[in-house]
Amino acid sequence: GAHHARIGLADQGGVVSHIRRYELDIADGPQRILRELLSQGEELAHATNTQLVALGIAIPGPVDTSTGTIVGPSRMPGWNGCRVPAVLSEFTDLPVLVENDAQIGARGEFAFRLHHAGSATSFRDFIYVKADSAIGAALVQHGEVYRGARGIAGDITHVRVENGGNRPCQCGNTGCLDTVASATAIRSDLAALGGNYPSNDELIAAALDGNPEVVTMIRAAGVILGNAIARNISFLAPEALIIGGALSAVDAFIAGVRQSLHERCLHVIMEHIVIEESQSGTTAALWGLADAIPATTSHQR
Repeated sequence: GAHHARIGLADQGGVVSHIRRYELDIADGPQRILRELLSQGEELAHATNTQLVALGIAIPGPVDTSTGTIVGPSRMPGWNGCRVPAVLSEFTDLPVLVENDAQIGARGEFAFRLHHAGSATSFRDFIYVKADSAIGAALVQHGEVYRGARGIAGDITHVRVENGGNRPCQCGNTGCLDTVASATAIRSDLAALGGNYPSNDELIAAALDGNPEVVTMIRAAGVILGNAIARNISFLAPEALIIGGALSAVDAFIAGVRQSLHERCLHVIMEHIVIEESQSGTTAALWGLADAIPATTSHQR
């Protein structure tokens, strides 16, 4: 993510374990961040007496997965055009898989549900939304993540929404979904009202503690997200809408999404769709990488 990373190990069965979290600033640039990610992974492997044979990295921005290149990210200064495997090749000979966090998170949600509960709670056709510092999304069809012609399908971050008005976005446009419905936007709006929530953790903690101002604003963000994604739900009629990321931990956010969709989509669609919090939670991308690596390398993990 923009402000933290999670590191984990995966065995050859795709099961994720030994998850650690540490703080970072994505603006420090690819050389420093990627080297630190590798160091953290190597340290974890050493501590658990594990031999690493492949690496997977999820990036909070558009990725050309054929080359592992970051393409036009709006919240990652200094990363545009960065070919992640090439940077890491300076420090390691291990094969590297690079993915967008929302797309691989959708794959991880599918893999996690299959591993933990079997087909009973699994969906093969669903939309996955990562609502965090930024908003990302992915479409899963027949159990596979749909990538589109250029590999960047699902990017709803910069869809223009009515509530966005003329708010400037880091992409260069105004009124994008990200400017009003992301955790970053919520914290900024609360700061303008005198609320001090320097991190997403503090924002979520305040909401879970019942702070009415925070809960109300997070619910409003959920309504905006629902408005933005309603056309996708109507057009695709998926089995489920799965919401992950930090904001998914707040019931009011998912309630806001659900309210908006019920107001904007036909009853016949809403009667059958499941709208719920991600089961894999903050580990979605790790589970997705663990599931994807065997398909891209001949090495066992």
